[in-house]
Amino acid sequence: PADLGGGGEGDLLGLGGGSSSAAAAPRSAPEETAGAELGDVEDIEKKMIYVYHKGEKNVVGWYADMESADIKEAVLCACDAIIDGGFVLREVQFTGEDETTAEPKEDGRVYEFEEFDQLENGQTYIIEASKEREDLKKFTGDRWRRLKVHIEPLLHVEANKAIDRMRRGSNLLKHTHYGFPHLRQFQLSDDRKRLVWYSGAKRKEDSVVQLDEVAEIRLGQTTPVFLHYRLPMLEHLSFSLVYGPKGSKTLDLTCKDEFEFDHWVTGLKAIFYHFKNRQISKEQLLGHSKRFRKALEKNNVGIKLTKLPEVKEKGHVGLDDCIEIVTHTPQQLDTKMERLRERLKTMSQQVARLDHHSAAEMEVDLSLLTGQGPAYASVFVQDEDAQDEEMEIRRMHELVDQTTQVLQQARNELIALNQRQKSEASGSADNSGAKGKKKENAACKHIDQLLWKAEVDLENVEDMYLRHIDNQRDTATPLSVSIADMNQRITRAASDIEETISKKFDEVRGWFR
Repeated sequence: PADLGGGGEGDLLGLGGGSSSAAAAPRSAPEETAGAELGDVEDIEKKMIYVYHKGEKNVVGWYADMESADIKEAVLCACDAIIDGGFVLREVQFTGEDETTAEPKEDGRVYEFEEFDQLENGQTYIIEASKEREDLKKFTGDRWRRLKVHIEPLLHVEANKAIDRMRRGSNLLKHTHYGFPHLRQFQLSDDRKRLVWYSGAKRKEDSVVQLDEVAEIRLGQTTPVFLHYRLPMLEHLSFSLVYGPKGSKTLDLTCKDEFEFDHWVTGLKAIFYHFKNRQISKEQLLGHSKRFRKALEKNNVGIKLTKLPEVKEKGHVGLDDCIEIVTHTPQQLDTKMERLRERLKTMSQQVARLDHHSAAEMEVDLSLLTGQGPAYASVFVQDEDAQDEEMEIRRMHELVDQTTQVLQQARNELIALNQRQKSEASGSADNSGAKGKKKENAACKHIDQLLWKAEVDLENVEDMYLRHIDNQRDTATPLSVSIADMNQRITRAASDIEETISKKFDEVRGWFR
């Protein structure tokens, strides 16, 4: 087919104005300082600097009332956890519009240990390797010993990177009492107190775990829910949160790969220890990670989970290995893409309206507070509900934008495939044989994978939107719509996705019997 939907390449949804990321999308939450508290706001002012190393941004902070000598030692130890060996800090310049363009400033000031107390609050620096100084080892100490030093959980660099990833959200496999597992979007709240997931069939209070109520983080598949439908080939990627009165409830999850498993367990473990007012060593914090243990076996003490490759062992598979996607023909892909495009267009328009709805509701609330009618103080009872709503809307915008990009990529690849087929049809017969068919199948398979990803993310947006609208109905706003009404207005294909997963799970489970 010559055309795969309305608009040009930059207007996949045919809505006009280019990208689907609406200008009204809420801003991302401000980045948290490394080691920031989850509880009350600290009275003492905190200062921070941003330190880049190998393209990664790290936050180093200290209290404003600290002595000069303590500031220097704190910055030294924090940066020593980022880089092995000696180092200095240099002022940076940005050669582009985003932070990834940070480069050493040619005439920028270089800070040695003695000048660390002169680093400017809020400024950005690059860490550069230099000769390690013997006189500073009394501060940095032996790196093997430091693996066992217990500190506040949220001061670990690995914990903060894991928590930041959790706040961005992930698709995790949620296990249930009632049947085969299903994918759900999980996200850590901005204040890092709640783990929420999104389901159009559940109210918010039925799809959230208050993390200060967690009694245990249990690795593997040992709870009754897991035993009801075991997936032994994914046991190394599974964990449970035990919570509620006397540990009566469990949230049972499986990650897609070791990289995701390491981040989620690391972040949850740090938050768990923080709520228990317990310190933890780096060795304990990362002890669940097979990649961490493998690195230590090679004497790689200064490891970073974000940089380590996944280590696959015989008999272990990832979640992607359990999902077999049927390859479609170019014509079938075109039909499927058009269906997804229409669903995305609907959700893009619905999500874009949410910001206007919120503003309208605020106006109504303010008028009511003047004495004209019932005095609704707020749409939500607690501040955390409002924070979660803002996070939810922000995530919906991100997923709409992400899904649009994936569909655009699939669309471009399908156009290229169709053009290649036309050119080969008019060319030599050699190209249209088995070799040409193999290339076509590979291209179709990749496009199918992109459409699968787009459909999963689109399901997430629809689930989040349904729950958001249902919450609006519970707060008696005039803009509310029931879940039943929304289900009639949105064409969904969750059954197709879950049927594909369940069939493959049943097949793979047979390997382990």
